[in-house]
Amino acid sequence: YKFWTMINDIRKALPHINKLRVQNDEMDSKTKFIYDCGNYIEVIMLADHYWVSYEYALFRWYNFATSKQCEEICKYGAVPEENEKNHDIDFYIDGVPFDLKLTVLSSKYPWPRPISRADKNRYIKRLRENASKESRSWNNNRLYIVVNSREEKSDFARIDKAICGYMNYIKKNWFNEVDGIKSDVIYLR
Repeated sequence: YKFWTMINDIRKALPHINKLRVQNDEMDSKTKFIYDCGNYIEVIMLADHYWVSYEYALFRWYNFATSKQCEEICKYGAVPEENEKNHDIDFYIDGVPFDLKLTVLSSKYPWPRPISRADKNRYIKRLRENASKESRSWNNNRLYIVVNSREEKSDFARIDKAICGYMNYIKKNWFNEVDGIKSDVIYLR
């Protein structure tokens, strides 16, 4: 019941975050309360209480909540990081630490869909090069789940199927590396 309630709340936030936002340290600091919110109404109430943009807070909460749902990768054999506040590690696969990023395929760049190995590696490099350089580290092992739209970030049935496929794939193959960092793309076609 709690899982489906959370998914419904995640989807209820969507109409409020239709503008693309670039995160920055100042607004991130003002909206740290999102990590303690269990639903989108709490986010709106706390944003109002702290006099910050509820759209920005909901945008962050939606990204946080959808990523947390994707961390269900642990049911396929990954081990969660004990410290939930660790910014750089979400889980371990075969003892290797990974940070998970759930992202929307950018329409601003004429890149092919990240399906082939070469396209995935080019896309990983593009994500690193164009990411915010504020308090976020981009030298970690990273697993990217790439979807086609913000709405697909909450299509957990398809994401779960793709994660399961990836975990089965790496049982037979080792991790992909880009510039010495273990990184891969799970793309929802």
